[in-house]
Amino acid sequence: MKNFTNVIVDMVKQAKLFAPQGGPIILAQIENEYGNIISSYGEDGKSYINWCANFAESLNVGVPWIMCQESDAPSSMINTCNGFYCDQFWPSGQNMPKFWTENWSGWFKTWGGHDPHRSAEDLAFSVARFYQYGGTLQNYYMYHGGTNIGRAAGGPYITTSYDYDAPLNEYGKSYIVPSWSVSILPDCAPEVYNTAKNYGAFIDRTPTGILGPVKLIAPNNVENDLSTNEWAYKVGLDGMVRGLGSVTNKEKKRYKWRGNIPVNQMFVWYKMWPDLIRKSKEGGLNAIETYVFWNAHEPLYRQYDFSGNLNLMKFLKLIQDEGLYAILRIGPYVCAEWNYGGFPVWLNSIPNMTFRTKNDAFMNEMKNFTNLIVDMVKQEQLFASEGGPIILAQIENEYGNVISSYGNNGKSYINWCANFAESLSIGVPWIMCQESDAPPSIINTCNGYYCDQFWPNNQNIPKMWTENWSGWYKDWGGQDPHRTAEDLAFAVGRFYQYGGTLQNYYMYHGGTNFGRVAGGPYITTSYDYDAPLDEYGNLNQPKWGHLKKLHSLIMSMEKVLTYGEVNNTDYGRMMSSTVFSYNGTRVCFFGNANNQDERGERVTLQVNCTCHVLHAFFNGKQIGSQWVRNGQYSFVFERDAKLKQGTNTISLLSVTVGLQNYGAFFDKTPNGILGPVKLIAPNSVEKDLSSNEWAYKVGLNGLEKGLENIDIEGKKHKWHSHIPINRMLVWYKTNFRTPKGKDPVVLDLYGSGKGMAWVNGHDIGRYWPSFISDENGCSSSCDYRGAYYASKCLTNCGKSSQRCCGFIGVGIIARNSYGACISWRAIKINLPYDPETAEAQAAVQALHLGKENGWLHIIIEGDCKTVIDSINENKSSLGKIGPLLEEIYWLKSGFQEIPFSHTFREGNLAAHALARLACSSSVIKDVLPFDIIDIVTSDSIG
Repeated sequence: MKNFTNVIVDMVKQAKLFAPQGGPIILAQIENEYGNIISSYGEDGKSYINWCANFAESLNVGVPWIMCQESDAPSSMINTCNGFYCDQFWPSGQNMPKFWTENWSGWFKTWGGHDPHRSAEDLAFSVARFYQYGGTLQNYYMYHGGTNIGRAAGGPYITTSYDYDAPLNEYGKSYIVPSWSVSILPDCAPEVYNTAKNYGAFIDRTPTGILGPVKLIAPNNVENDLSTNEWAYKVGLDGMVRGLGSVTNKEKKRYKWRGNIPVNQMFVWYKMWPDLIRKSKEGGLNAIETYVFWNAHEPLYRQYDFSGNLNLMKFLKLIQDEGLYAILRIGPYVCAEWNYGGFPVWLNSIPNMTFRTKNDAFMNEMKNFTNLIVDMVKQEQLFASEGGPIILAQIENEYGNVISSYGNNGKSYINWCANFAESLSIGVPWIMCQESDAPPSIINTCNGYYCDQFWPNNQNIPKMWTENWSGWYKDWGGQDPHRTAEDLAFAVGRFYQYGGTLQNYYMYHGGTNFGRVAGGPYITTSYDYDAPLDEYGNLNQPKWGHLKKLHSLIMSMEKVLTYGEVNNTDYGRMMSSTVFSYNGTRVCFFGNANNQDERGERVTLQVNCTCHVLHAFFNGKQIGSQWVRNGQYSFVFERDAKLKQGTNTISLLSVTVGLQNYGAFFDKTPNGILGPVKLIAPNSVEKDLSSNEWAYKVGLNGLEKGLENIDIEGKKHKWHSHIPINRMLVWYKTNFRTPKGKDPVVLDLYGSGKGMAWVNGHDIGRYWPSFISDENGCSSSCDYRGAYYASKCLTNCGKSSQRCCGFIGVGIIARNSYGACISWRAIKINLPYDPETAEAQAAVQALHLGKENGWLHIIIEGDCKTVIDSINENKSSLGKIGPLLEEIYWLKSGFQEIPFSHTFREGNLAAHALARLACSSSVIKDVLPFDIIDIVTSDSIG
């Protein structure tokens, strides 16, 4: 201690920073809050504190020395106060000034804890009381707490954030954030988009729209049915009729479109085809399957489109160029979660039309389109019989699921489909999926998650799986579906074990539902499908790589699987084996369709741990983790594990989340795995492993290798592009450009688990957003009256105990009575998103905007109804928006007329655009960008 203190004092003296040298330092402190624990050390403690005082005086710094929380400080020291209130504190010597070295402006955060808050009123009250009772110096602890960069956080369990509810928040900004926000993403209400229904029997008869009746009901319940009144009817929106979605030169002139957008560069999905096909081939596929979308190729009666993204022949030729086969599913009903199942809506304009049944009108149109596609393919010689890649073609699609709804006409229709397909003489087999009673000339195939138990209706035709659903589609308002790589591979392996010959993934790449092609209804624009290639064409790992290995293995056994003799053995309990034998070569499949793994004896691993976090691994596989809650820094960890034959390995990783930083003898606080460590059998027999030979290591390999250091070009270490998720002990690296402006920059790691983060080689601290605080204990209101204590005004219940603050974008548009924009504001706020607070802040900012412009009559519209209703009802609240409501009521008094009204989200398009602008730039210029002006203009037109 003496050595280090001498170093610091010498450095300060050398820089001439003490007051007698003309510097700013007027006080110096030795020791800290020792009076709280001195009794634990007995006489040695008293001797120690006297030594501290004598040592300090010997340093001759020329300014007074202080000791905080040390009531019996030696006479040469000034004893000071720390706490929430120090007005009743008095120094030990009558001739000493009354100092308050730590006025606690809030409190620290702990992992898994709530957010403490101390009101400004109470803090000001304590300061005034201190000076009222003779105080001479008061210091806030903290005025700015900042961030526990690296591993500085102690505690243990102190968070990386040391915001402390201080007057300057963690990022150096004023804690009382300016109040604004009209348009925020996300907002208070979700948006939905309706599309036509696409699947099932009689899809052409599915009702949609306003079917009525429409009534007026008087207070006395007398009804007037308006259904038979004369109604005007219009399809489409004014903006679409006016061509606001177009970019021709004429419309640029009419509607003042700005910017140079070359039309031939827009919507160029077809430019990704070569890359997608190549990645499919690299993933082990040898064939590509595709639908043909009738409503895309013939959007209007006898008007065809095969350009750009609809260039079917180009797509088939690209498949051929990669040396792959193709499967052409003409349909022309496709389902595919595609709008109207792929049928053109104009079909309904033809008299006596009924889809997908024995109906002359429908069959004539289906025949015309199918003939068109087949003729185009023949002309390009793309069928395998002509030397092309197409080895199979499909007529109709999943008709067996709905055929019973059509009765005898359905059976007649499916026979007509088969006869018509055969008449086209394409030289390759025709298939029908999900059609168990397909005519003999057609191969019936399977669609679904599992097709190992499917068998075709004819013993002499191959067993084919046209749709192995690699995931599922998304709905607006729905969750994201996922199918594991393991389960998908299991389904493929079982299919080939039981005699499968062809298996196709639906989808291997789903892509995007551009425009209005999404069906459903309520199918999202994304058609990612959790496919091996994601929506954007990237490898979806581990699915893509896991399947690639499977494909390579199966293809290496192709001849044996195709020509070999088959011997199946059923072992019962969903377990079986299949042996293929051909010319002395054998291939074996062992299948286990049980949900539970029954091999190996199960035991319980028990670890007595005096640690903060414990991760346990059994034979290299993580079996569980446990961490401290509620300040109890010791626990018993118990998890089940499975023994294997031979040697079993246990690895235990103990994690320290900050060393003890307060209390008597805190240097003696035990930490780590103190044992015992036991294995407990199901019959309760225990084996104590504490005396076994254990290897021991401090730190992680990545830190030893310096993975946290800057290595932009990846020369020092090899980084993999295939990023694993939901996996422990992984180092992730990315690059980003320095944001513009001088505002603080924070790293929001919400969605991550727990770990450490480095920026440009600097350790910025721990993150642990997955640690959720208790749902109970928070205050709906905070009364500043009465003594403050650390748990008095808690917030953030049931949320991440520390989430690095991101920012929200706010946009405000002011219009005159004609709808023209006369003023605007776009602001970025360093604040976690909260819709009600943001809307209330927005109202305050809108009032300030009106006041600055001298307006007396204004209308304020917002899309968060709860806040608008609170303002209109003059509600008072001590909750989070209470102070903002009071400010709104005060500002309202300066206007002659100021109604507040609720508008739905679609009424705020321009404000939303400004909000996005604020999010994307820290510097908002005085002149709006062209694209924002366009939105403002179109918003006022619509």
